[in-house]
Formats: sequence, structure tokens, C-alpha cells
Amino acid sequence: MGRKSLAERIRESGEETRQGLAASAEKLHQAEAVSGEAATAAPVLAGGNGGNGKRHAEPPVKKEPSREEKEAAALYDEACQYLTGILELVKQGKALTLDDGFSIVSDMVESLAASEALYVRALHFDTSLRFLPQHSVNVAIYSIRLASWLGLGEEEQVKVGATGLFHDVGKGLISDNIFYKQSSVTEGELSAIRKSVEKNHEILSRVQGQHTFLAECALQVYERVDGSGYPRGLKRGEIHEYAQIAGLADLYEALTHDRPHRPGQSHFNAAKVIVDSYKNAFDRNLVKTLLLSFSIFPLESYVRLNSGAVGRVTKTHPGLPTKPAVQIVYDSHGNRVWTEQELDLAKEPLLYVIESVGKDGGRVQAN
Repeated sequence: MGRKSLAERIRESGEETRQGLAASAEKLHQAEAVSGEAATAAPVLAGGNGGNGKRHAEPPVKKEPSREEKEAAALYDEACQYLTGILELVKQGKALTLDDGFSIVSDMVESLAASEALYVRALHFDTSLRFLPQHSVNVAIYSIRLASWLGLGEEEQVKVGATGLFHDVGKGLISDNIFYKQSSVTEGELSAIRKSVEKNHEILSRVQGQHTFLAECALQVYERVDGSGYPRGLKRGEIHEYAQIAGLADLYEALTHDRPHRPGQSHFNAAKVIVDSYKNAFDRNLVKTLLLSFSIFPLESYVRLNSGAVGRVTKTHPGLPTKPAVQIVYDSHGNRVWTEQELDLAKEPLLYVIESVGKDGGRVQAN
């Protein structure tokens, strides 16, 4: 019968799914409780409650997820469920068909209204207890964003996204006890994980269809242009462009998301790690595109200003990475503020971001 359209799936979801999507959106944004109440104090530099704003005794009304957020949540959840099924088929040694996966990726590329909400979901939704399918879905979304910023057309964006979605199918052959253990992997376990890259190629090579590029790209995602990658130690010019894009997206996703044995880093710290430690591992233009398209303080993250106030990022400016638009959540004295006002730091010469923080205003862990 085929995949239903996104609109049909949303219409059929009913009240139960709408409530579930609202709950998912709340968890995703890390700030759903803030979005209906967060605001800025008038004299932010002074840290006062400012203007005619008052602290309200009654709890704020939760914001209903937008159409775009619901669409993004439905598409994201479908992708995770699909990939969970694919990994189970791999575990059982059964044949794969990838058509539905390509259809999902096509929806991600074509759904312009939900694209930003989908990107924000990939940035902030974190469930370490089932991270493996989510990781590949996030890599697909990040890869599509990078491909778009690099000027690739929609057809190529779908191929890059599919490379990200299927790049780790071989890990379905590895015991969950390895991936979901609370301690770091051993050398032997790491070796088994690295060998799964060759299984990616083997599994995808057996799939019939028009996607002949996919197996080779999946084999190359962990290669690096300076020859430091694996499994074949390929260098610049030998690595497919799609694999290079998915490889950088894979690294960024792994750095910024929780794993059972360690918390994820802030997006700022992850960008710093990539620039400092992987500057020769990836094409310079690709790294620059990552920094421009994702920003070092991305949407819905929390930041501290030089005034001491804490805000939630609502808009980024590619040329001004420390000057996003923010909605102030805590004043410079650490007091929660309730009046709703947004500051565009690009228009505030005296204000800029100094660090990433948690949504409660505390410093994020610098791993």
C-alpha cells in the first residue's frame, strides 16, 4: 500500500498523538516551559526586572506546538522507528529494502516548512538509552543541512541524507550490551565497532536498486582527508563528497549528544574540538560550512551574556557567531524574569555571548 503522506499521518494521529508530539516538543527544545514565560528585564546590563514587568504567581500557559513542529516531530519519529526496524533486520540477517528510507529522506529535504524545526529537534532531542537509531537520523538531518549550505541540489541532498541515515547499518550486528554499557568501550569492543564499517559496505552492496553509491559512501564515512581515518586510510580526493559530509555530521552529532557512559558536550565546545583537533581531518571549506550553518551557539541553546544575563537563542547570524538574537531567561543576578522581550545582539553593541550554559543558567560541562 506504500507510505502514507505526511499530511495523512498527522491528520490520523488524533488527540493522543497530538499530546505525545507536544510532550516530545517540550523535551526536545529543552525550554518548552520557558518559551511561554521567558523574557528579558528592561535594563539587562543592570540585571533588574525592568520596565513594567512583574513576576507572575500563576504558572505560564504551555505553548501549543506549531504545525511545523508537529510535522517535524512526526517525520523524526517515523525516521527513528524505520531505522530501528532496519537495524533489527540486520541483526536477524534478513534482506533490506531501502525505498521507505529514501522516501523519508526526500520528505526531510522537501519539507521546507518543517526543516528548521527538524534541525532543532536533531540538535536537542537526546535519549541515550536508544541513541543508535537517533544518531543516524540526526546525522541524516545534519548532512542535508550541510549539503544545502554547500549548494547541492535537492537530488544530491537526498543522496547525502541517505548516506547519513544508512551509514551505520552494520552496527545492527553488534550486541546492544556494547553500545549501551555504562562504562567506556574496551579496545576489543572498539575494534568490533570499527569492523562494522566494512559490514556497512557488505550489507548495502546486497541491496537491489538504483542506490549504487550508498555502499561505497558508507564504507568511507570514517575516512579522513589527512589519511587518519579507517578502514582503508584514504586521503583527500579518494573520499566521496557525500561520505565527507556525513563524516563531519557524524562527528558533530557524537560530540554533542549523550551516550550511556558520558554526557554530550555543548555545541560551542564541540565546534572548538573540531577546529582544534580535527582541522586537518576534514576539508577546510566543509568545516567552515558547519560553523556557519550550525553556529557555535545554535538555535534553542542557552547562553550567558557579558552582562551576566542568560538567554535562549532564537535566531543566529552566520557572520556574527557571538551575536545571536536571544530571549532572556535569567537576569544578571540569576533571577528568573517573566516579561517577554527578545534582544537581537547584532543590534546591541555592548552585549555579546561569553559562554554556553544549561537551561537553568548553570555552566554546561566542558568535556
